[in-house]
Amino acid sequence: MATWIARKHHIASLVPLIVLFFPLLWLSQYNYPAGDDYLVFTEVHSLGTWEATKWWYFNWSGRYANFFLQSLFPDYDVWLTAYTVIPIALFLIGFGCLFALIRAFFGVAFAKSETFTISACLYIFLVALTPDIATGFYWLPSNILYVGAVFTTQLTLATYIRLEAATSPSHRVMLCALTVLLIALLAGLNEISTILFIGTLAVVSAVRLITFKRVPGYALLLLACSIPFALLSYLSPGNAIRAKSMAGDAHLIASLANAMGSTLYLFVALLSTTPLVLASALYLVFLDANRQRLRHLFSSLAAVRWYWVLVFLLCAFTFTSSVLFAAVGVRNLAERVQNVYVYSFVIGWFFAVTVLFVNLSAAGFRFAVPNWVTALLAVVVGAFVLTGFELRLTHGNSIPAANLMQKIFAVVDTKSVYVNAYLDILSGRAAMYARQNEQATNRFRAANGECVEFPPVPHAPETIFVSFVKYPNRWCAKEFVPSYGTHPP
Repeated sequence: MATWIARKHHIASLVPLIVLFFPLLWLSQYNYPAGDDYLVFTEVHSLGTWEATKWWYFNWSGRYANFFLQSLFPDYDVWLTAYTVIPIALFLIGFGCLFALIRAFFGVAFAKSETFTISACLYIFLVALTPDIATGFYWLPSNILYVGAVFTTQLTLATYIRLEAATSPSHRVMLCALTVLLIALLAGLNEISTILFIGTLAVVSAVRLITFKRVPGYALLLLACSIPFALLSYLSPGNAIRAKSMAGDAHLIASLANAMGSTLYLFVALLSTTPLVLASALYLVFLDANRQRLRHLFSSLAAVRWYWVLVFLLCAFTFTSSVLFAAVGVRNLAERVQNVYVYSFVIGWFFAVTVLFVNLSAAGFRFAVPNWVTALLAVVVGAFVLTGFELRLTHGNSIPAANLMQKIFAVVDTKSVYVNAYLDILSGRAAMYARQNEQATNRFRAANGECVEFPPVPHAPETIFVSFVKYPNRWCAKEFVPSYGTHPP
């Protein structure tokens, strides 16, 4: 009977995953390079994988893991194939990393099918909050670099939690080695996620030392491993060159003030324009209904206070923003960076809600509510997932040569990444975008480094179009690449 119930839960969570993520995976076949892709490919095609990675490290960026992964495609056809495969892999890996984190956090108190259901609900909600889905999952220069780093952080935290709970010496050695490898990968992907991870390890070490009066060996060991890898990335010659070429007139105090304002604005907007608070209420109801299975969390989180978790999150994000603003000279967060902030903050927020539950439960507080309230909350959260709280009709993005059904789907406009993915497919926008980009990339291939004209995109798909790449534009590899210190063959 228990097996049958678990199977029903598994199927019930699998269906919305398939329905909602199918168009996002399907759109990958229409995905094509844009903007900086042509620079990276020209370098890799000219130098090869290892030499290109080394060149980027010494001349542009210390993100060694990201540029190594981008440099794995030196041939034209493989490069285009990567554009159709990597977004699919990233969506699937992202869910796997989140599942691993939730499984490690809740432990064996929940069956794997139940953990799968929890992960499915959170992943659907998390992706629905994505500020910019194109740079988050479809654009190679940013998807692994930013969102991929968040998923790597989740998997690293999962292996660390398992390491702390492991009893077998061989299991500990294996988990420790795996965690160090993940830390090395994370440090080579993204400075923001690396700083957040190091900050988390430092706070965990301090709390455990103060609360339990013993040295947190594994946390300190991983912290000691994280810092050299972070310095290897941050102190690269390429970062110094890039910072010098991009830095504006930003000063430390001004950067800190801008960072505080940008961070608070982003988080207030997230709390006020999305149903994050309502989803948190649903989560509290879930925790209350399963409080008997969460005794291990009561013991491990008893000394933590929920408000200090929020203070840490705000301070950590403000610090990383101030470093970014001071180094680059910008005053606001690009949408691809916002993807990292939103994903990381939401995970941290739900951890704070868990700590809130533990704190209030110790005082005898209960979170049971009538079923109709739970249903109403679920309906509102579901409405956000399907509309983004915006649903309107427009005639601005309809293809003139489209058939009647395509024109009908073209007039619908939402802020839901899932519904927009369906609309991009059914309206014909994605297919038209792919045809235009196929012609452009073929001209780029045939040009052999000479100038190529990229025409405007008249009916851009909402989901896979990188909006900040301006069209029309002119790409001249033989003129542009030498300015970065190398020459195409």
